[in-house]
Amino acid sequence: MERGNRAVPALVDQERPVPLMTSTSKPALTAERARHVHRRRVGPRRPGGVYTSGTDGETYVVLAVHYGADARAALGHPMGWAVTVRTADGRERTHCTPWDPRRDRVRGDLCPRCLGPLRRHPPGGPCPARV
Repeated sequence: MERGNRAVPALVDQERPVPLMTSTSKPALTAERARHVHRRRVGPRRPGGVYTSGTDGETYVVLAVHYGADARAALGHPMGWAVTVRTADGRERTHCTPWDPRRDRVRGDLCPRCLGPLRRHPPGGPCPARV
């Protein structure tokens, strides 16, 4: 096949292109295997922990960490892991943004209920935002 002055190679078999990957070419990860494989992407995030994203500066509390089929169900598309979070304005969302230790921060100084500073909470008392 020629196009202009140069030859363009034709496909060897235009009737049956070979798929690069099929849905059966890789077995689905079990939740336990996904937990092991994706531990760096999830990082230190655990349910109940408070973190600040270095990407947009948003502070959030982790509600759940999903693996395997649970992650696929939470996201609505194939993924081996996902994190469900609640932001300071009350929005809940599920995402699979990997942890980056250079930009993301663990926030042990913030309350997981109100995302406010713990130093403002009375010792042993309830969260002032929930009273």
